[in-house]
Amino acid sequence: MSGRVDSPHCNARSRTAVRLLGLALALSCGSDGPDPARIQVEGSSPAVGQGARLAEAVGIATDEGAFSPILKAGCELPCERAVFFSTAFDGQTELPLVIYRGHAALVKENRYLGNFTVTGILPAPRGKRLIEVTLRADSDGISLGVEDAGGAQVGVRLVD
Repeated sequence: MSGRVDSPHCNARSRTAVRLLGLALALSCGSDGPDPARIQVEGSSPAVGQGARLAEAVGIATDEGAFSPILKAGCELPCERAVFFSTAFDGQTELPLVIYRGHAALVKENRYLGNFTVTGILPAPRGKRLIEVTLRADSDGISLGVEDAGGAQVGVRLVD
């Protein structure tokens, strides 16, 4: 990521813990540090549209099929938000992320954007690895970035 995200909806030090995909998750707005591994999720996205605001929320699926928005509809473009995942089990080396965009509470009612996997997580005891996952929306579309909070190199790949 390139610097800190400043937005009236986002305090860079604010965090919210939630349970997602069987993992502990802390939401945070922006951070400082080197550019993470990044992949285009949806180029020329209708969610980005012609205006200066994001038309639809962008987020990930939870275990229960609920849609958990990371980028809120209406955020001023460009916008980005980071979530921090800790590993859910000992020796975990990959992290699945299923991304959607839309307004509905359930993922089945939103537009599927792709199934991604964070790779290269160093094996460690449960909860010891922290992976920062960033969604960004701008004039180029929607992108996904990943970074190991401890500085180890991780990557992201499209599964389907």
